[in-house]
Amino acid sequence: MAVLRPARKRGFPGLALALLFTAGGVLMIRDKQGGAGWFCALFFGLCSLVFALQLWPGASYLRISTEGFEMRVLLRRRPLVRWDRVSEFRVAALPGAGRMVVYSPDPPPQPGLAAVNRALVGETDALPDNFGRSPEQLAELLNEWRRNGAAR
Repeated sequence: MAVLRPARKRGFPGLALALLFTAGGVLMIRDKQGGAGWFCALFFGLCSLVFALQLWPGASYLRISTEGFEMRVLLRRRPLVRWDRVSEFRVAALPGAGRMVVYSPDPPPQPGLAAVNRALVGETDALPDNFGRSPEQLAELLNEWRRNGAAR
């Protein structure tokens, strides 16, 4: 079994920026700038919470085993995807998200969204993170586990 975790260093700049904008919103409220200040403080305060959750140990991971893989993203655990129920992993460019590892589980977890994803990148699902590796390295690692797991 292998457990991959997101690269934590990526979350710190986002957290710092969100906290900075939250503080700016609080200053706007203090200076009687009303609605805009409240919007900034609340919105970026929520963003700060999300970035802080991403940095929490164990909040996100990719667990790989001979049976398949499972993910936990922002404390939400996705069910195990068995190797015999998933396509080969490959790298695709997602509009606005950069290059990510994509795949197609059978059955797709969200059939309506799966059709849109398939039209965009040719697969129905994507990993939410590269877990400290390049997309190519992660796809290669998962395909190796898939070959070995499916051969059992």
